[in-house]
Order: sequence, then structure tokens, then C-alpha cells
Amino acid sequence: AWLAGEIPADRPEEPVAIDLPYAAEFPWAMLACLAVGRPYVPLDRSAPAERNRAIMAAAGATFVLHDGAGALAGALPGVDVGAWPGGVGRRVRGVAGLAYILFTSGSTGKPKGVYQTQRGLLHDVRQYLETVRVRPQDRLSLLYSPGVNGAIRDIFGALLAGACLCLRDLRRHGLAGLDAWLEATGVTIYHSIPNIFRTMLAMRAQAGLGPLPLVRWVYLAGDRIFTSDYEAFRRFFPSGRLHVGIGATEAATIYRQWVLDGTEDIEDAFLPLGFAVPEREMTLIGADGQPVAVGEIGEICVRSAFVAQGYWRDAAQTAERFVDHGDGTRTYRTGDLGRLRPDGMLELVGRADRQVKIGGTRVEPAEVEAALLALPEVVRAAVLPQGEADARRLVAVVMLRAGLEKPGAALRAELAKILPPAFVPAEVQVWPELPLMHNFKTDLAAVRAQLSARGEAQVSQEDDADLLAAAWWSRLGRADGGDPFLSWRDGGGDSIALANLHVQLEGMLVRPLPLGLMTLDLTLAKLRQWIADRNDWRATESQTPPIALFPSLWGMSTNAQELVRKLRSSHEVMVMDAGTLVAPDARAPMEAVWEQLQNRLLQQLAKPAPSLFLAHCHGGAIALRLLLDNPDITPARLVILDPSAPSTSDPGWFEGSALFRPKFARPPKDRFAEWLLASSPSRPLPFDVQLAQTPNYDAIRAFPRFWQDRGAAWPPVDLTGPHADVLGPHNHEAIRAALGL
Repeated sequence: AWLAGEIPADRPEEPVAIDLPYAAEFPWAMLACLAVGRPYVPLDRSAPAERNRAIMAAAGATFVLHDGAGALAGALPGVDVGAWPGGVGRRVRGVAGLAYILFTSGSTGKPKGVYQTQRGLLHDVRQYLETVRVRPQDRLSLLYSPGVNGAIRDIFGALLAGACLCLRDLRRHGLAGLDAWLEATGVTIYHSIPNIFRTMLAMRAQAGLGPLPLVRWVYLAGDRIFTSDYEAFRRFFPSGRLHVGIGATEAATIYRQWVLDGTEDIEDAFLPLGFAVPEREMTLIGADGQPVAVGEIGEICVRSAFVAQGYWRDAAQTAERFVDHGDGTRTYRTGDLGRLRPDGMLELVGRADRQVKIGGTRVEPAEVEAALLALPEVVRAAVLPQGEADARRLVAVVMLRAGLEKPGAALRAELAKILPPAFVPAEVQVWPELPLMHNFKTDLAAVRAQLSARGEAQVSQEDDADLLAAAWWSRLGRADGGDPFLSWRDGGGDSIALANLHVQLEGMLVRPLPLGLMTLDLTLAKLRQWIADRNDWRATESQTPPIALFPSLWGMSTNAQELVRKLRSSHEVMVMDAGTLVAPDARAPMEAVWEQLQNRLLQQLAKPAPSLFLAHCHGGAIALRLLLDNPDITPARLVILDPSAPSTSDPGWFEGSALFRPKFARPPKDRFAEWLLASSPSRPLPFDVQLAQTPNYDAIRAFPRFWQDRGAAWPPVDLTGPHADVLGPHNHEAIRAALGL
């Protein structure tokens, strides 16, 4: 209500930009815009700045909701959500108008704004609630960015049903540990695109873990769903329901759906996408513009009073895809190809713009991808045409399940046994990972570009033997190098490993590297080119002993990265990587998990020996226990910032990993850190131990004897700001002083 009171309500239909982190404030901002009848334009901070600037230019926003840290803070009139004074603001009378403008790249890559009314938004959410029967005790996952159409049902469905919304930023955390997060948060309704679902369960199967019994509803939409996905659902959600459907941002809701209970037998490579949805008329149109017969392939068209209004400020594209019938309904041409079965089920055939002719035979690449995914070794696949006219051929790129190896030629031979000759790719390449778009669908444009780059230039082994490449591949755990066009994320790297690489490269180059360059989408080729454009830079081996930084188990925030750069003015900084903390079995004691983590950290500390230890939050418990258990490690000083408190009760069993559902109410990461402290030896450490604490965090002062018994100086140093901002710039000088720098 306070935010709504701050947004000018006298400018209906003028967009309001939302430039906020992926957190609870985002839905608040969305609701505030709806309350005053102005459409919201959500921006994704993980997206390139150029894309967000293009979206802003296309939307013509006149007001911005921000947190003071985004690119738009100060660029437009707006309000900082952090400035809430505590009151509720003026009362806002309910109004109806435009709800949102969501930007989708489409086939051209240029952002297109799809806009919708509040009436259409509510109809979409109502249809979802009636299907799923969301209850107040449910906990819904939110894995989509708020700027994606798929997030609407999760956000507003949870809010209107009084249920709990559980957010996880996949751009930040990746897919590793997603299944464990579902257990830890107690999610009962899971929603994602099929690619995220199948990758998550492939990782879980690889780890030898069992079902996820808390999830009662699995909702998959946005892409073709393979029979192998259905089998994975039956294995890991034996008591759940599988809700599959097909929709589009422009259709503004699902227009075909089906709910399975796991007893159905599916014989085809794909799941049919279900039956008609009320108030959504779907027809299949042939090349002549007329409906096709049952069993024939046609373009999917959706007619309803609730499809989106069109493309924002783009009458030409709106006329190309939308038809207004003058009776309150519109038809949207999806560009997807489908086929109706005699039983009324819709089969999604593919995209009209992906079909190709190979040797005179029309081939749908998605059918070849389905055949590849049916092979036990393959977890992801992309099939693309190469060449022109009579020389056209199919090339397949696959990612194998972890730990498996099989040459592309052998996979091609398997396909030749089950597919017609024209459908068998001329070549199958095995890549360590396939590039993903921001919504985690396979980025076919990036696959096509990498295929082209590989064909035009083969980077030699000598090129990958230089210091730059050696640093890159060693941080990814690949001593023998690899594809320089592979992104850091697709190579298996995370934010902590990237922070370590950032520090290492700045030491080698004796130059600062911008945070905007060091993203998870960075490739070795791009990094080389960026440095080559500044040809006075030369890599050297760094000789400075590092500071060992033990971050929170939540990973490296932007503040943490900035702190690392600050410390780099005098020392190298080595960010300690705790990994995913997967335990030996499903109910391993915490001692076993600690032994695994300790061995990992000791390997990282092998050389060069750090002279200072700096630890934050959970990292304080890890660093303290590591030093107490290993008296041969003797830095000059240990500084701990806002650590966890030692447990005062029996913590019980540690269920599988640091991300698994806790036995008690405390978050599992906190419980693990509390156990580490409570079970640590009480002997004093033979070097300086300095504690620092923010005002609203009492975990240190509540246990003075505990810290003094382990050699910590007393009282702790006072920092400023909240615990969540302890690593912010306002504390950097105090942290440097505590380290003695």
C-alpha cells in the first residue's frame, strides 16, 4: 500500500519499470503497479544491460521502482523501496487497466513487448487455481524470473490463495542442488520448463538419491515434454500429479493441458499436451488459411477474449500475429505446429520455422532430439541443419549424463537403428554442456554460432597452454583445456569459482577487470579478445600470499565481490569453495559431511599458504572449525564477520546435504554451521582471532565465553548496517583494519 501511494496514479497506461533484485520486493512492486492501474515492466538484472536499456526504450516507462542500486536508479522519477517509513501510505482505490508489459525476444532477438489487461491476468490465474486447487498450506516454487510469463501463475496464484511463495534465482544458483532446495523449503507445487526439470532429476539420479515425496503437483509447460520426462516423474514423484500444458506469452495463459497421475502408459516419444481449456478456442490452420483435418499438421491458433492485447507500440507486428474479430475476442497465431489426435489430444510437432528438408524429406529436428534423449547416455540434445539447398545436412550436439562417455559416432549408429535415413544426423558431436537462454531453454542460436565457429577455426592446444587459459581451465577443474567458446556457466563454473578467477587474473594482469565482464556468460575466447584489445597487458605469475576468504554458504554476493576487489589492493584473495556438500548417503551424520568438506578445503589451502583468514556468516563456523582441527595451519590472524551461533541443542542427523529439508525449523545451512561451532574443540587458537558484528546480529555477544575459550579478542568490533549488508562498502575500511591492512 505504501508503494502504491508513492506511484503517480494520474497517468494510466504509462508503464512503471521495476528494477529490483530477485526477491520478495519484486511481487510487492508488481501489486503496487496494479493497484494504481499502471502496467509494470519487469527488468531482469541477470540479463545484459544492453537488453534492459532496449526494453526501457521500447516501453517508454516514465517511473521506476528500484532499490538504489540498479542501473535505472536516478535515471527516471521513481521511488526506492528501501525508503519505506513504516506506514501504510494513502489508501488506493482498486482500479482496472493494463497489468503488465513483458518483453520476449522472439525469433529476431529484438525485444517485443507483450501487454495484457488486469482482466486477462486474473482470468489466467483463476484458470490455474481451479486446475491445481492451490491451498493455503501449499508452498509454490518460483523458478522463473518475474519478467517471464511463466512467473505470473506462481506469484499471483500463491498470493491469491494465501499460499507460500518460495523463490530461487536459478541464474545465481544454477541447477545444482535444486532438488535439495525443494526438500529444504518444503515445496508442494513445482513449476518449471521441462529442460530444468529433466536436468535436475538427471543430477538427482546420478547422485543415487530417491523420491521427493513432499511435492504433490509438478507443472511443466513451455516446451515439448518427452516420455523420458514422464518416466522420471513417475520415479521421483510417485504420489504426485503431473500437469502438462502448452501456452505462450502472447496467448497469456495455457490453451491446452492434461493432468496425469502416473498410471498412464505413454507409447510415443512425446507426451501429448492435453485437452481444450475453457474459454480458449484452439484451431490448426494450414498453409491456405483453412482448418486442417484431425491427424494433419497445422499452425496452432488461439482465439479468446483473454489473449494478450498485442505488441506494445508495434501495430505492424500486432497485425501480423493478432486478429481482432470485433466481438471482444482475438486470435493469436503461435507459429507452433500441432496435430490433433482422434481422442482430442494435441501433439506439439515443433516450430514452423524449424522444419527443414533433407534429401527431399521434410524433417522436424525436435523428433530427432526426442530420439537422442531416449538414449540412456544423453541428458540434453540440439539438432540443427547445416549447409545450403542440396548440401543441407543435420548436425546433432548432445550432452551426456555425468560420468558417462560415448563417442558421437556410436550415438549416431544407435539413431540409425530407429530413425528413417533422412532423420539420422550426418554428425553427432558430444559437448560438455549446451548453452542456455535466460529462461533455461536450449539457446539454439548460440549452438549454431558455436558450430560455425568450430568449423571456421580450430583453436590449437598451444593456444590453450598460455597462462590465461591455464588459469581458466584449472578453475573449472579441467587441466587439459577445452572449448574456448564455452561459457563459464556451461563449463560447470559457479560464482565462487568465478570470483577466484577474477582475483587471480587481476593479479596476473596487474589491472582491474570490470565486474560487468566477469559474468557467468563469459567465455575464454571473449576474455582473450577483451585483453587483446588492451594490448599493453601481459600475464605474469603472481607471488603475493593470499587472504583466504570463507564466504557464506549462500555464495558470493555483489558486495562480496566488491570487498574482494578492495582487498586486492594489497593482497591476493582466495575464495574458499564449499561445493554442494553432498553427503555419502541419504541420512549421513554431520561428521561425515564435515569430513568431506574439510578435505575439499585442505586441498584448496595446499599452496600458497594464506597469511590471513577472513570469514563471513556460515564461513566463520567453517574457518574456526578447520583451524581448530588442523593446528598445523597457522595464519597470522582470523577475522570473523557476523558468524552463526553455536547450537544449544542436539542437532540430530544431517539429512543428505547442506541444502536438504531440515529436521527442525532452522534453515539447514544455519543448522550445519551451528553444529560446527558447538562441536568444535575449546582450545584457544595460537594467533589473533578478531570478531566483528553488525548491530542487529547478536550471535557473538550472546556467547562470550564460547569465543573467549577459543582465543577470540573481546569485545567484538562494531560494524554498521544490517546483517544482510555486512559486506557492503560502508564496512570495507573497518574490515581492512580488522585484518591489519
